[in-house]
Amino acid sequence: MEHIRREPKAPSQSPAPRQLGFTVPDRINHNPEVEINEVAFLNRALKEAITQGATYVHIEPADDGVAVRFRINGEYQEFVREARDVAAVMTRLRVLAGLPVVAPFGQEWGVIEFQSEGKTHLFGTQMLSSVSGEKAVLQVLRETHMDSRRLNDLGMLDGQLATLKSALEQRSGLIVLCGPPGSGLETTAYASLLRIDRQARSVATIELVARGHVPGVHQMEAGDVDEKNAMLRAVMRTDTDVVYVRDLTGVESAALALSAASEHNKLVIATLYSSCAAAGLMHFVKLGIEPWLVGTGIALIQAQRLLPRLCPECRKNALDLGAPPDEQPAGKKKKKRPPEHLMSPRASECDKCDGLGYTDGKILVCESMPFSGHMQQWLIEKASESEVQAAAVQQGMTTLRSMALSLAREGVISIDEVYLHTPPE
Repeated sequence: MEHIRREPKAPSQSPAPRQLGFTVPDRINHNPEVEINEVAFLNRALKEAITQGATYVHIEPADDGVAVRFRINGEYQEFVREARDVAAVMTRLRVLAGLPVVAPFGQEWGVIEFQSEGKTHLFGTQMLSSVSGEKAVLQVLRETHMDSRRLNDLGMLDGQLATLKSALEQRSGLIVLCGPPGSGLETTAYASLLRIDRQARSVATIELVARGHVPGVHQMEAGDVDEKNAMLRAVMRTDTDVVYVRDLTGVESAALALSAASEHNKLVIATLYSSCAAAGLMHFVKLGIEPWLVGTGIALIQAQRLLPRLCPECRKNALDLGAPPDEQPAGKKKKKRPPEHLMSPRASECDKCDGLGYTDGKILVCESMPFSGHMQQWLIEKASESEVQAAAVQQGMTTLRSMALSLAREGVISIDEVYLHTPPE
């Protein structure tokens, strides 16, 4: 197994260790005591982010110092606010992420490797400039070992799971996983790679940052779109059976992926930011790619969302909103209990979820659109996105909204989350 990590190039500086906890001197800060305090501050914030299950960590300037905020179950909440030197904290973050101390022009992306309880966690680090100073947005990329991800554990419906497994067994074709950021696309992609027999098939990935170590997979990291396209062209000419491409955006990337699937006999797994399966299909058409290439290349389009689970205790409180008839005050009209799937959680006094209304973890909601001759005809006839969606439903596709509503009726998720995060039918 080869794991290639592309290190950022910092001019006139030697590579710096990226493990949090090392004291790395730099030319701006020579105060050892301040260095230790900065590392301890960041160490505490990142450890707490892992403990609380945060997906993003925002470290930003505040009026009274530095504020750290977490994104937990989709909610943006403050973790700590301390009187610290913003510039010193950001400099320390740059060193830990392997970024140049002096901010260059253009986009910056680094990775922090963080050891916690014997496990290595990755934090994708992006630096943003503002009038009040730099801000850092860290994405929790999860543990570096990904061999525990299984498709069966993601929560798909039986039919959806069977459709995806069938597509992964094919020798060629493009499998598109689409949804907005934070919808679990990479988790599904990595679980799909683990489903493939990596002893019998040669597997490669092309990503900005490898999200985790997958045994038996040749993992490559591309610094930009041009490098990603060059790697994809190179893979097409090699004896590779399966390739995963993250963020399939742009005409050239989409055309290369379709060409690899249809003309070079590769099985391609790709992620794409779009609202639903029909929008994912029409994305290729809107880019101006020939319908015949789209029709012969795509094997499956799966759209998905990750919705927060309701706290069971809060759910119980919500179901107790309506008092029994014998407890109603005399002479007053009986309260009519709302339908169970329309009840909102009451989390203000709940100790189980700390008043959030949601428990740890999210549930997957998805829709699967296997490609068929009917879809190719839709493309040739230039059907609209809504027409494609309606035709797919007629052929038995369970939509994101339908699956989410069924979970809301079971009391697993909130009806508010359904209408907020799934597209209307």
